[in-house]
This record gives sequence, structure tokens and C-alpha cells, in this order.
Amino acid sequence: EMLKRASQMCDEIVEFCNEYEAAVVDAVAALPVWGDPRDLVNSLCSGDEQAAGQPVPGIN
Repeated sequence: EMLKRASQMCDEIVEFCNEYEAAVVDAVAALPVWGDPRDLVNSLCSGDEQAAGQPVPGIN
């Protein structure tokens, strides 16, 4: 019974890890790094920098 319970717990942990890994892959695939470099730089800037309209050296 104890081994059965441990096996079930391991199965649940593996399932959780697989779901987490899939979410990380989706998040990485959605990064703007695959597109325009300006979009990437703008996404990395804080809201204050974007609101101030400060140019990013080498980009604007």
C-alpha cells in the first residue's frame, strides 16, 4: 500500500512538472525575441521608461 501511494505521488509530480515545462515553453515561444528587436527592447524597458518616451541608445 505504501509503495502504491508513493508511486501515485510520483505520477502526480511528473504530471505537474510536464505541465509546468509546457507552460515555460509556451512563454518562451511567445517572447518578442523572435520578431522585431525594437519590440524586444520595448518589452524589456520598465513602464516608466516607456512612458517618458526615452529613446533606447542604438535603437531610436
